[in-house]
Amino acid sequence: MRARWVLLLPFLLLPVLSHGQELSLLGGATESVDVGQTVRGWQIDFRQDFASHFAVSGSWLNEGQLSGHHRDGFAARLWGRIPLFDRRVSIAFGGGVYRYFDTQSQPGGGHANVHGWAPVYGLTATYYTKTPWFVRFGFNHVHPTNDVVTSQYLFGAGYRLRKEAGGEAPGRFPGQGASPSKTTGTEVMPFLGGTVHNSLESRPGVAGGVEFRRGVSRNLDWTLSWIHEDNREEIRRYGLGSQLWLVDAFLDRRLTLGVGAGLGPRLAHGKLPVRGSLVHALQLEPRGERHPPRQRHLRAGSRLPLGVIGGME
Repeated sequence: MRARWVLLLPFLLLPVLSHGQELSLLGGATESVDVGQTVRGWQIDFRQDFASHFAVSGSWLNEGQLSGHHRDGFAARLWGRIPLFDRRVSIAFGGGVYRYFDTQSQPGGGHANVHGWAPVYGLTATYYTKTPWFVRFGFNHVHPTNDVVTSQYLFGAGYRLRKEAGGEAPGRFPGQGASPSKTTGTEVMPFLGGTVHNSLESRPGVAGGVEFRRGVSRNLDWTLSWIHEDNREEIRRYGLGSQLWLVDAFLDRRLTLGVGAGLGPRLAHGKLPVRGSLVHALQLEPRGERHPPRQRHLRAGSRLPLGVIGGME
């Protein structure tokens, strides 16, 4: 239970730490000595700086499709960083916990979905340009007790959503404006996307639904969603999901980031029992115009999920 709270730490700090926030996307290679294989992998990372030499981050790691293992998950880490060359370059070392989901092949055929916890370590080297954009090299090492050990070598780019206190970081940044009492008003949002069956074949399908969202406070939203999943004959289910979201707005309130979790009943096709489901998601919501501080009418728009909406009995 304590490890689950550690995963939410980067987002729980959003209301308190309002400077040095970064969003990055890295891609590269995943290597495992245990299976003697190297495959493609990637990472999306939100990093929150605090003080002068420390940061916390929340990352979604995809370790690729190793032989007999398709593993990904969410990592929370604490970082120590060293700024160099007038803060143009930053070297950081971090460590934390990794909640992974591993689809493993079985000796007799078929597969098993294995969930677990593991320590995760990282090293990054970042070059900051004169604009909010930066480039980053990253190294991740995942060392679970009863699963394959992996190392990742990644490279990519990112964007600084907020400057550091006192303008210590180089470059220009969008203004922040006044802080409203709520990030989100009252919204109704249809959505359509994809679902992937947790198997070694990773067969895709169609997912969609409708979401009602209500802002509770500046950094807290509540949603009620009708979710439908259809993956040919493997998955066909639908149901309600209620979630609480930690949210914050950036870029003159044109962009909202959030992470949420909750519960809801679902009904599988052809089966009468209604089962409980755990729903969790990470979202990025681009807005075409500044979001007003108070909004009392229903509003339609677009929302881009960056993570996974999944069910677990």
